Amino acid sequence: MIVTRDLVVNVLGTSFNLEAYPEEKMTRVSLTSGKVQVAPKQNNFTKTILEPGQAASYFREDSLLATYSIDTTLTAAWMQGGFTANQLTVKDAFTRLCERSGYELNWENERHLQKELRSTFQNKLLCRHSMTSAT
Repeated sequence: MIVTRDLVVNVLGTSFNLEAYPEEKMTRVSLTSGKVQVAPKQNNFTKTILEPGQAASYFREDSLLATYSIDTTLTAAWMQGGFTANQLTVKDAFTRLCERSGYELNWENERHLQKELRSTFQNKLLCRHSMTSAT
């Protein structure tokens, strides 16, 4: 069993991705194989069992647990050094990228930071960018 700030995840012989960043408003479980049971920590009666190719996102502000279909190759991109932003704000996506690469962010203009971003970067693009940024 894995307990995050928002969710209780029971692992039932599986491989999955868990996104639970303290500064973000969403916690997400994406299932690649097997099964997991997901329930909000504050309301254990709202349980759902995920099948491969499904994800569950919990939105803390609304106390909402949403399930939906996903492309598992995109959600697992981080295992090959890639990066996928799905249902993330611009601020959260760039914060994740910078933390992962050892950079810090200072926002001069926060006007568009809450807009939602959907993007996938492959490992080759991220490595090339890191190398050019360091020179």
